Amino acid sequence: RAPDGRTIKVRVPPNVRPGQQMRIAVPAADVDRASEAGDRDARRRQREEAARYREAAAARDKAQSRSAAVKAAVKAAKVPANPSRGRLPVAGLVGKSFGLYQKDQKAWLALRLARSFAIKNGSWAGWDTARFVAFDAGKNRVAFRNPGTERWLRVTADGVTEAPARGNWNATWGWERFELHELAGGVGLRSASGRWLTIEGKRTIQLEPLGAWDADERAAAHEKKLSEEMERAAAADRAEAERR
Repeated sequence: RAPDGRTIKVRVPPNVRPGQQMRIAVPAADVDRASEAGDRDARRRQREEAARYREAAAARDKAQSRSAAVKAAVKAAKVPANPSRGRLPVAGLVGKSFGLYQKDQKAWLALRLARSFAIKNGSWAGWDTARFVAFDAGKNRVAFRNPGTERWLRVTADGVTEAPARGNWNATWGWERFELHELAGGVGLRSASGRWLTIEGKRTIQLEPLGAWDADERAAAHEKKLSEEMERAAAADRAEAERR
C-alpha cells in the first residue's frame, strides 16, 4: 500500500532475499484539481468561521464586563460614600471668612487669578487666594466670595469648581448658592446645581475660621496707629527736653 492509500502491484526481482528491504518509486496519482481547490476553499471557510466565532465570543465577554462595571458604578452612585446627616444653619457663617480645608489630604482650596482653582497644601500660610467670605444667599443657603479677586465660588452641573462671576451679588445666580450639610468627619457644601464641592476628590471638608474678612487689614491699621502714637510720644519727649 502506497503512502497515499493506493494499492499497487510490485514485481520482486528473483535475487531479493527474505528480509531484504527494497526502495520502490511510486508514480504520482492523477489529481482532480477541481476537487483539491474545493477542499482548500472548505478549509479556508472553516478557518474564517472559527475566527468570526472567536471575535464574537470576545465581544460578548467585553460587553458583559462593561455592563457589569456600569451597573456597579450606578449602584455605587445611588449610595454616597459619606451621606448627608442633614442640613445645618448657615446664619453663624455670614460675615466671617473661612478657609475650605480637606484634612485627610491637608489641602486648601485656593483661587487662581483666573476663574479656575488650585490646591494649597500644608498648614495655613495666610494665602489671600484661599480666603473666602460667607454671604447670606437666602433660604438657609450661603455663598462664598474671595475678597481679593471679588470672585464667587460655584460648582457646575458637571461637578466643576470654578469662579467666573465677580463683583456684587446677583440674585439671579443659582450655582453660587450652597447648602451646608453635616457629614461624618466634617461638613459638606452642596451647590444648587446638585453637585457637591470636593477638594482632592473628597466632599468632606472643614470650614476653618479665619476671623473677620478684613482681619489682616484691621491688624495692619492697628499696628500703624500704634506706630504713629509712639512717634508722637517721642516727638513730645524731644520737645520737652529742648524746653528744659
